[in-house]
Amino acid sequence: MPSSVDEPRPAVTEAIRVVVHPSHPWGVPESLARVPGVEVITPPDLDSLSECLADPRSEILVSFIWTDECLSVGLRWIQSIASGLDYYPLEDLAAAGIRLTSGRGANAPAVAEHAFALLLAVTRRIGKSVRYSERALWRQGMGFELVGKTLGVLGLGTVGEEIAWRAKAWGMEVIGTKRRPGSYRGCASRVFPPEETVEVFRRSYAVVSALPHVKGAPPQVGAAELAALGDGWFVNVGRGSVVDTEALLDALDSGELRGAGLDVTFPEPPPQDSALWRHPKVVLTPHLGGFSPEYADRLADIFATNLRAFRGEGEWVNLVV
Repeated sequence: MPSSVDEPRPAVTEAIRVVVHPSHPWGVPESLARVPGVEVITPPDLDSLSECLADPRSEILVSFIWTDECLSVGLRWIQSIASGLDYYPLEDLAAAGIRLTSGRGANAPAVAEHAFALLLAVTRRIGKSVRYSERALWRQGMGFELVGKTLGVLGLGTVGEEIAWRAKAWGMEVIGTKRRPGSYRGCASRVFPPEETVEVFRRSYAVVSALPHVKGAPPQVGAAELAALGDGWFVNVGRGSVVDTEALLDALDSGELRGAGLDVTFPEPPPQDSALWRHPKVVLTPHLGGFSPEYADRLADIFATNLRAFRGEGEWVNLVV
């Protein structure tokens, strides 16, 4: 069993070995390699990954995908590439004395911009226009403005706050939800606890969900919430599991909900026979909201801070276990 990561470490005399999972966003190994004092190893496939982790020098793994083969004897710290931690066995890692830190914040600007891209795609009829253009049809229609309207943001965390202040710059009022509303110090004018989510839908012209997946929890956006939104707009850039897909399709089919922009679904991707692929009121993107050339450098900054903590020279950030 690995020793505690908080035990004093000897003075660093050589580069610390960092293994990067073969499946990683563009630029991550190169950005990590610029962090002083590390040797970055990027195995080309899963078999090679297992071989790398079997080496007792492989104490650090950078990844967003987890398999039990990664639980090697020498592993002491995992820096997750993503902010979501759906795949990690948190109890097993804690029992093994392995630290886990998330990439929370690294993709926040990109996800927030993508949320607005989806919101504009549905409110300004861009999605419909693209479908028409593929059939060589020139059809105009009414677009809708966001200025002066109320935007509800579900999950006023790192991503949610990035969405909120952008909405304020667009001249929107922002309300939202947070697990502990009393701790909120952002730009939203009113914050509700999760059990009052339906009230956010009732007060909003459009709602954006930035909620994470919670294992075992029922969808937080269902028929009651969508009925409260009425003839508004819905965008999801958090996790698909927080939305009742059938309730969403029913609200779209009834003619009341005007449109939905989805970067995430449950499951992912949707089944081939899912109406989400073809629905005229839906703009669907393949979970690419966090993809950005700047992402890798932000992740490397988080990693560098945590590397100092790993060496006993500072405090951890985004520490999970």
